[in-house]
Amino acid sequence: MSWYQLYDIIQQQAEEENMPGTGRMPPPLACPDDGEPLQPGNPLDPTVILFCKFCGWSFPEDWVMPASNSF
Repeated sequence: MSWYQLYDIIQQQAEEENMPGTGRMPPPLACPDDGEPLQPGNPLDPTVILFCKFCGWSFPEDWVMPASNSF
């Protein structure tokens, strides 16, 4: 294993810890597309935790992790 591989593992772990709803960062409260408050997910679909009733955006399905430029 090279130092770069170890660095990639550490960086991936840090990103996963900061992912909303899984680590230190709470899940989003509003839709990033239109700013409307997110509603609780459908109990029949456990993959959708939160959704926007106006545009259909859902968390975590449509959520995209912001790029980190910390090298």
